[in-house]
Amino acid sequence: MNAYTKYTIALTLSLSIIVNMAVLAQTKVGGAVPSITDVYAVGTIPQSSTDSLVLNSQRLNIVVFSGTQCAPCISAIPSLAKLAAKYPDGLTILTIYPFEGKYRDDQSRQQTNHRILQHYQHAHISDNYRLFVSASPSSLIDKWAIQGIPTFAVVDKLGRLLHRSSSVEEVAYLVNYFLSE
Repeated sequence: MNAYTKYTIALTLSLSIIVNMAVLAQTKVGGAVPSITDVYAVGTIPQSSTDSLVLNSQRLNIVVFSGTQCAPCISAIPSLAKLAAKYPDGLTILTIYPFEGKYRDDQSRQQTNHRILQHYQHAHISDNYRLFVSASPSSLIDKWAIQGIPTFAVVDKLGRLLHRSSSVEEVAYLVNYFLSE
């Protein structure tokens, strides 16, 4: 490998790190969370964005980035359902499936909805537990700086990121801390 190739690789890596740090800085703990656009409720025909669900809420929010083929994501569903049932007036859980939303036609949308809902059939989810599919996954993943799934983001009533984790136990502890009387 010649000096020019080494220089090019080093420059590319440096730029990549700088860009990733800039994205992470936008979604740092204590900062405002990005808007959520091009996300549609599971089981509905895509019509509107969900900006107001997180940013204008009068509740504590958990935004979950999940996947239908992700074992830790699936195993977190009962814990999240219990949290939603425990705090029906103080908590909203928004589970977003960023990789499931490229519908080619109505049949593929129905198959995606069925695949997602299959994981929730025994969870007894309440009204404050909502499921969404992203229509533009790369934009959402970049804005929220998602580096893996599951990612749990705890967002306060003012739309600020309180905590970010890949552990449902950490999130449950925080929610209980903030909402228990």
